[in-house]
Amino acid sequence: MAALPAINGYEIKSKIADCTIGKLYHATQLSMGREVALKVIDTRLQEANREQILKEAQTLGKVNHPNAVGVYDIGDYRHYTYFAMTFAGNGSLSKKINHNKYLSELTVLSLAEQICNALKEAHAQHITHRCLHPEKILINNDGFYLLAEMGFGKLRRENKIYNYMAPEVVLGRSTSISSDIYSLGAILYHALTGCIPFQGLSDAELKDAIVETYPVPISDIRLKINQEFQNLIVKMMAKQAIDRPKNCDEVLNEIKKIAGRQNFDNGRNRSSQSKSKLMKRTLAQIARDQEQEKPNLFKIIALIFIILTLLIWVYDQIFIG
Repeated sequence: MAALPAINGYEIKSKIADCTIGKLYHATQLSMGREVALKVIDTRLQEANREQILKEAQTLGKVNHPNAVGVYDIGDYRHYTYFAMTFAGNGSLSKKINHNKYLSELTVLSLAEQICNALKEAHAQHITHRCLHPEKILINNDGFYLLAEMGFGKLRRENKIYNYMAPEVVLGRSTSISSDIYSLGAILYHALTGCIPFQGLSDAELKDAIVETYPVPISDIRLKINQEFQNLIVKMMAKQAIDRPKNCDEVLNEIKKIAGRQNFDNGRNRSSQSKSKLMKRTLAQIARDQEQEKPNLFKIIALIFIILTLLIWVYDQIFIG
């Protein structure tokens, strides 16, 4: 196991992941006594990437929103360049979908609200995400969603990322507000159905599917999903950018109608956000989700009892009966 780096002012606990540039660690910022995610590059090995990691930190730092990963600190120590950001203790949306197969309609509606608000703030700072997919949406210890890794680096046309790219981006055109909205729509589709929108045996087939075909209707996979919500996702995933919602405000207005509440906050203030009807329902749903993820002791005991009863019956039939 490789030794953990030593960064003054931080206690590094473990490695979270290898990144395209550098490595990501779980650490404690000693001056504040808080958990952070610490991204580090060794400039002896990656000197050419130092400028890019600093640009990444500066980009994230411009998006000041409770549903976006925030930057706490940036600096150099010996041969390391690093920056500290929000630690998300509950992993990614991708992990949550894989664990649950699909998410409840209320959970997905709240996901749409939270991430759309964060995207709105990013777009206001002239930042497009560029590479939005479920692994770039993190979940903090309170169950809220955080938008991560915005507006930097090259688009990586890996199969798992291709699935969420807008048709124009797959064709090599530049990203835009509209392409972010498409990607969010594809993520909502995946979260609601448990199915990735498009499948292909090769990158070429997947590219053709994204550009030319439409995903299976949500209602064919899950019944009783609000039709207006389905229509919104279909519109967000329109093939032509001109047919999608023009901006995040349009998406949020539709979510307001679907949620059926009048005073729809813009998500900038955590206290007002927690007071909204949808957020209260979301907190209750988070609690239910967490409860469902716990093993049911009663069911386990009952299953063991049934197995033992069957074994005793088989023994009686063979050796006694």
